[in-house]
Amino acid sequence: MTALQDEFEIVKRRMDDNTKKTQKFEQKIKVLTSGYQHRGRNICSQIEATLKLVDDAEIVLKCFQDLRNQEKLSASSRVNTLWKEVEKQKELEQILQKRYGYVLSAQAGAQEEYAAKKCN
Repeated sequence: MTALQDEFEIVKRRMDDNTKKTQKFEQKIKVLTSGYQHRGRNICSQIEATLKLVDDAEIVLKCFQDLRNQEKLSASSRVNTLWKEVEKQKELEQILQKRYGYVLSAQAGAQEEYAAKKCN
């Protein structure tokens, strides 16, 4: 029994020594890799920021594409409306030109009558 107890103590000491060695190695590894871990975190945050910018840019692009499509559709409608308005203005100008001609001829006729009455 004593032999087993001694063997147990030896194994326990080895385990404790191995635990201490493991802890020292972990600390060394942590010291050696902490710069890489820090750099990795920084790069990950930069990648996330870049992906967010890409997502935002895609949203903006989609908005401008939709706006362009709406403008294409409404541009033809606006051009047609303007052409109709131009035609209306041409018709109105013709009517007003006829009225002006009538007024001028009436004025000339009235002046002739006045001149004829004045001479008599």
